[in-house]
Amino acid sequence: MENSNSKDGSEVPQSTEAGVPTERKTIDKPHAVGSTAINESCPEFPYFGAKYPDATCIDGYLWDLDKCDESGMLYGGGDEPCPFCNTETFIEQNIDDDEELEENEKITRQLLLNYVEKLREKYG
Repeated sequence: MENSNSKDGSEVPQSTEAGVPTERKTIDKPHAVGSTAINESCPEFPYFGAKYPDATCIDGYLWDLDKCDESGMLYGGGDEPCPFCNTETFIEQNIDDDEELEENEKITRQLLLNYVEKLREKYG
């Protein structure tokens, strides 16, 4: 498991084999930044590798704010569950407790719950 630093310098769990993909794909149906589907109760926060808020929640899934065209249409994201409003799906998708991994390499439910709590403290 690799760790990366969030905006506040704390380490957040990341793994390319734990459901946290390193590549993002283009979405066929782009969303406008001003779309009514944006979940106003979820904050924008760093998620897609930036040290500044680069993720927004639309219909319970994260969209990359850095991937938009000149008209403001988002075209990157929509695959990652939002840790704020879609917490259980976020945990289920990112948990990795493979028996072949060392204990310190596993991404456990508790580790993910701690990560979500830190996000809520900082951005929520």
